[in-house]
Amino acid sequence: MMREVAGAGFAVGLALVASAREVVVLRDGWKFSREEHPAAMRGFAYDRVERALDDPAKADLPMIACNFHKPAFDDSKWRSVRVPHDWGVEHAFLCDLPHLDAYLDVTGAGWYRRKFQVEGGRLKVGEKTCMMPSDGKVFFETDGAMSFAMVWINGHFVGGWPYGYTPWRVELTPYLKADSDNVLAIRCYVWKDASRWYTGGGLYRECRLVCEEADHIVPGSVAVRTELAAKSARVTVTYEMSLGGKKSRTFTVENPHLWDVDDPYLYTLELEGRTFRYGIRTISFHADERGFQLNGRRVPIRGMCLHNDLGAIGAAFNVSAARRRLELLKEAGVNAIRMAHNEPDPKLLDLCDEMGLLVMDEVFDQWAINKCANDYGRLYERWWEKDLRTWIRTDRNHPSVIIWGFGNEIMESRMTDKEREDFKALARKMIAVCHEEDPTRPATTACDRPDNAFNGYADIPDIYGFNYRAECYEKFHAQSPDKPFFGSETCCALMTRGEFFFPVNFGKRRTTYGFPYWNYHASGYGWDGDYSPDYEWAQQEKTPSVMGDFTWTGFDYLAGTFSTPMLRRHPQFTDPERQKAAEEEVRTYGTVRSGMHTCPTGIFDLAGFRKDQFYLYQ
Repeated sequence: MMREVAGAGFAVGLALVASAREVVVLRDGWKFSREEHPAAMRGFAYDRVERALDDPAKADLPMIACNFHKPAFDDSKWRSVRVPHDWGVEHAFLCDLPHLDAYLDVTGAGWYRRKFQVEGGRLKVGEKTCMMPSDGKVFFETDGAMSFAMVWINGHFVGGWPYGYTPWRVELTPYLKADSDNVLAIRCYVWKDASRWYTGGGLYRECRLVCEEADHIVPGSVAVRTELAAKSARVTVTYEMSLGGKKSRTFTVENPHLWDVDDPYLYTLELEGRTFRYGIRTISFHADERGFQLNGRRVPIRGMCLHNDLGAIGAAFNVSAARRRLELLKEAGVNAIRMAHNEPDPKLLDLCDEMGLLVMDEVFDQWAINKCANDYGRLYERWWEKDLRTWIRTDRNHPSVIIWGFGNEIMESRMTDKEREDFKALARKMIAVCHEEDPTRPATTACDRPDNAFNGYADIPDIYGFNYRAECYEKFHAQSPDKPFFGSETCCALMTRGEFFFPVNFGKRRTTYGFPYWNYHASGYGWDGDYSPDYEWAQQEKTPSVMGDFTWTGFDYLAGTFSTPMLRRHPQFTDPERQKAAEEEVRTYGTVRSGMHTCPTGIFDLAGFRKDQFYLYQ
């Protein structure tokens, strides 16, 4: 059995070709503060904020002792910052802070304020202006804000979004003041124990003001699909206008130039006065030796997983930094990226479109059962469908995207028999939404428990993803010969650049209390056994139907489960004096007074320097 999929993609361009839509990107001119009066926290309790974001019209937000949202508030003593901005990397590491925040001061609130003017029918932001249609609308848009973002315009609460990775927008029009200053105020909050990795905090992706005609393209409604024939491609574009309803357009491209990993060709498309890019290509997934096929030929998936941060600049998205990382990964022979475990910045997908990198696009690290006390599990019941639909609608037209991943190592799959049945039921609901929003790509979850491959769950996703279970490949193919599968997370390239420990004894690499670290470093020889690339590749050779894999990870990242407190309670230093001092710190404080703020699983370190394993992959 094979799943034959044809698709095309575009990257939404913000440059305008007509006056119907004008955009001002909000970079400079922001005032910022981390302060918040303690009494105000009662008005910003988790459940109260979540309900307010779910239905802004019914928001109940008593602003106790807090005037930051009011236009008259004096923000002259606040700092000036440039957006994208991550407040968590602005100060030194402090090991009294949570290790999953990379020992950085990211937990808590941050406030942003920005003034702009409305003069003579034009929106004025510093030196930039844009025309406001007489019957049009003005929106604040962002590609993501971390997290629980709440927006006020001239003191009026207009909405926001809790999940920090989802793009969203709110309308400002009813509360704008003509011939006067208008004050945009945004509060973001990062909850303690909100993630298993460093998320960053604040307006860490692009923000903008958008002026639209009254009848404009509904964000996320555009879907571009292609059908490839012998010497032509039929392109069908469907979209929705805010007043005019659903529309469609079909045209033919003769002798199409296909998008490919070695030749990522992109076309342009004009739609309602706006310009988009798109690509034409076919994808299919097979359970036999044909594996994953791009434009009718086998392309083994040689992938790497990437977390959200960009090292020293934190989570604040930077196109140049992201491009450099992708260039280094291509140098290593990588042809695919897994966005672990959240929706990426749209500009990262733009880069993958341009550079010919395949993408496994992923959205959730947990469903209803938490991994951390305040992670997405608390939001899941009311927000999963909104986040899932927004995610696919935002990303579905990028030709680089080939797989939807809607869950990673989900807790329901690890629990009781009843919860494992809940896991299957939730998966069926979510994959139905994936198919409804985009029937052209397969949807899957990344599973780390081997029993999920053999207990009937494998029938639910379109393709099956194994996390660290290469020993299951041969058995799975024998039991499910019609199910395409791949390594959704493999190897774990745990090593520190330039650190080697002797004697080399691979049989004792794992310690009794955690992971193989000395002096907070992992040996440059890497792991042995079922976490090594040698083992993974050997299993793939035994089972040629494996479509490929995604190694954990391309780059080291901030925090993560490998920066475990166990290392601080059980120090292992090679220098006797340092070991003695560390043991005394444990007796006095319960932990060593230092820590490891990165997860060293990349084939590149946090700064992008090559580790030894880079050359093995190359």
